[in-house]
Amino acid sequence: MMKKIAVLVSVVLVLLIFTTVFPGNNYSNFSNSYSTNTTASRTATFEGCGLPYSDNFTVHIDGKNYFSIGGNLTIAGLSPENYNYTISVPPLYSSNITSGNINLTLHNQVVKFTVFPASSQVGYLMAISIIATVLILLVFTYVYARRKNQ
Repeated sequence: MMKKIAVLVSVVLVLLIFTTVFPGNNYSNFSNSYSTNTTASRTATFEGCGLPYSDNFTVHIDGKNYFSIGGNLTIAGLSPENYNYTISVPPLYSSNITSGNINLTLHNQVVKFTVFPASSQVGYLMAISIIATVLILLVFTYVYARRKNQ
């Protein structure tokens, strides 16, 4: 009985480690579109790859914040000019692009960026998971050996 519980706990911990370290690729197919209603307008699209469906990013452009749904954000109706932007991702993530400049004078633009778990968070979570797994296995081994000797 105790061995079955130890195996079950070990399996659950391994699954927990993998879901924490590798959050998945459940990207959203939805897009959040915003329009500023100008006559000669352009569109800026931001595509974040690697962000789980349940998490969103924010783009700050032209003094406004725009919020994504999943991995996509389209801002329509922008004037044909240059814009500076910043991208904010959830706290436990990092992005290969956090800010930049887009030129909408000639045509629409697409900004593609990659989101990944923050390396310090991954290391920290992995270390805690490994330590917890080893401690649990040691406790079960101790209890099993003690019962076997009785």
